[in-house]
Amino acid sequence: MTLVKGLFFKEKSDKAPDFVLGKLSAKRVDLIEFLQSQKDEWVNMDILMSKAGKPYVKIDDFTPEQKDEMMGEEEMKKRAIQDTNKLDNEMNTAMGNDEKDLPVGKLPF
Repeated sequence: MTLVKGLFFKEKSDKAPDFVLGKLSAKRVDLIEFLQSQKDEWVNMDILMSKAGKPYVKIDDFTPEQKDEMMGEEEMKKRAIQDTNKLDNEMNTAMGNDEKDLPVGKLPF
């Protein structure tokens, strides 16, 4: 995990309007030095909350897996079915139904 040096996020005050999310403060010299040390043109950052309840800013260093070949049609169908089944299971769990099919008595309409 790489913290962003020179950039700080502060939660909004209780008196701030709803459209205010928080404040960013930058220590100019430290932030410029940090950004110049980064190799990519874009530097993506995440604003997170520590276990102690204090917000902080870190580099988003996620890099997706790259495949050597394009995904074939059969693989796409297989993944679509897997994704659909996963969503069905998550929805059933969220509705308190562990069964594969939702009983008619629990339909909301």
